[in-house]
Amino acid sequence: MKKVLVVIVLLALCGGAGWYFQEEIMVMLGIVETIDEGDDPRPQMDVAPIATAEDVKAIEPAGDDVVFDLSIDNTAITFVPYKRVAGELAKVGGGWEQGLGDPEGKLSGKVICDAEAKTIKQIRLVIDTDTLWSEHPMLTTALKERGFFMVEKYPKATFITSKIVPASGAKMEGATHVITGDLTVNEQTRSITFPAKIELAAEAFTLDSRFTLNRKPFNLNYTDPWPGMSLKDENIEDAVVMELKVNTAGEEATAQNGTDTQVDAGPVDLAGLPKTVKVEADYTSDPFELVLVPGDPDKGIQPFYMSKYETTWGQFMPWAYCNDIDETEAAKQRAKELRPSTPYQDTDRGYGIDGYPALSMSRLSAEMFCKYLSQKTGKKFRLPTEAEWEHAYRTGGYDPSKPLTEAQANEMAVWMGNSVNDDLDGQYATRPIGSMKPNKLGIHDMAGNLAEWVTDTGDEKIVRGGHFDGEFADLGGALEYQGSGRIAEDQEIWNETYPNYPKSKWWYVEGRWVGFRVVMEASSAK
Repeated sequence: MKKVLVVIVLLALCGGAGWYFQEEIMVMLGIVETIDEGDDPRPQMDVAPIATAEDVKAIEPAGDDVVFDLSIDNTAITFVPYKRVAGELAKVGGGWEQGLGDPEGKLSGKVICDAEAKTIKQIRLVIDTDTLWSEHPMLTTALKERGFFMVEKYPKATFITSKIVPASGAKMEGATHVITGDLTVNEQTRSITFPAKIELAAEAFTLDSRFTLNRKPFNLNYTDPWPGMSLKDENIEDAVVMELKVNTAGEEATAQNGTDTQVDAGPVDLAGLPKTVKVEADYTSDPFELVLVPGDPDKGIQPFYMSKYETTWGQFMPWAYCNDIDETEAAKQRAKELRPSTPYQDTDRGYGIDGYPALSMSRLSAEMFCKYLSQKTGKKFRLPTEAEWEHAYRTGGYDPSKPLTEAQANEMAVWMGNSVNDDLDGQYATRPIGSMKPNKLGIHDMAGNLAEWVTDTGDEKIVRGGHFDGEFADLGGALEYQGSGRIAEDQEIWNETYPNYPKSKWWYVEGRWVGFRVVMEASSAK
């Protein structure tokens, strides 16, 4: 409390209303991190030479080439600039690690490989500069608007390789190659060269690189400082630490035979797959119990594993509330938008925590959780596609030509007819997972408890299935049933009373009947 009061006083002294920040106060707030000179990693790192642009042209894949698509799901770019704050060396991180709520078009690219020669022909990247992050919102604004990236004027940054050769004499430990290519930032194009550790296999491409790059040739200058700030461009050091990581493991490559045809991996062998799988993660005591869902070759659906239950608070809350990390790391994760913001209310609504399904989260929250779960377990988790969700619903024994009877609904679904909770003054509420009868696959609550997020739904964000606050006519998962069992997100309704603007991208106030269940790729069970 004393520290907060001191900071408030200092802010007032520096600018009356507190808008004029001095660098010393930013250190106190933890916005920037000071380090000892001996801990500066840059002297031990490779310096990327900068030369005149080579005007590199994009190559077209040949018929037998294999192409890996780059996106925010498999590629991370980070940078760490250094500066002098009250005579001390300080750093702050930033970059492009994920899509900030919109996975399309924020970072894209391709790796074109000669499969027969096992060589990389070209790497190219396109970045939406407006999606950069830093470890504090004020610094993010400075990077975007105060003369660094000038994102409104120059919304794209690009990189395209001219050559990739075996490494020789690099400082970077484990470097296998040296990459040269044209980097364009703020419409300044220069050729840069840096080391990288690259691994190429038929099913995956990985790249890890770390080096320093001089910001000046790319017009990354602090030309418009905040009023009252002691920081000037001359306080910012020229050498910026750059990191590039790519890992396409678990994703399908594309074979180029004249068209963009997906590599045919062949049907998944059901005989080699267990019927059920239990996956444990070290951050939670709630294991993930999954059931094998056979595929449908006619519809292009491969076998996959679907969770028997909707995701519980015990599985979701440690990640969503940052209970598994300390406060400093939690602040960084939230600043990067890798974790949800703190909700404004008890998101469980008093319905229950232990053994109850998590609710009120956006699709972004659910998708980011799946990425976290994949990292924690080493297995490929994600949300089901809409086709997969409906396929599991149908395969579970629901006849698309016949509506549910009320008796079936009361056996298999939580809906208004059976969800009244007397302990909550007669409110409709969720029930614990597994309370209702499962379908023939052994999956619970697809017809009703919470409506569940699905993907591959175009511009709309869609939940499927009935829910505890829905009427009988709204039950069902297949579109031929009574009700649609399909609802599109509407922020104005689902977050009507959310107290801030813009509305939360992580949580809903009125959308309390929204949840999700995870699926796991069949390959992760082998």
